Amino acid sequence: PQTVEDPVTGYSGNTMTTIILDDTEYTFMGSDSVNLTDILINIKYDTMRVCRCTPDFTVQTEFGEPYGVNLSQGYARYDGAQADLTKEQIELIRNILSNQT
Repeated sequence: PQTVEDPVTGYSGNTMTTIILDDTEYTFMGSDSVNLTDILINIKYDTMRVCRCTPDFTVQTEFGEPYGVNLSQGYARYDGAQADLTKEQIELIRNILSNQT
């Protein structure tokens, strides 16, 4: 229910993703890139749910504006809108972070 009705598909493991954490950039591709992109690009963001809290890190994909992510508060932000992350999504993103940083 929290994903878009028509999810984006068709990209491959060659998709580049960059995580910007504490002023350091970590760029990677492969399954971690695809999994992180899948989560962030297909969430249904809501412009009415944006908090004043600060993201923990930024994720840049090949598909537009950067995403702000805060795992302690469980949200992702994109283009002036925000969405809650599920426990499973948070755990997957944490695993990707530990693999790539």
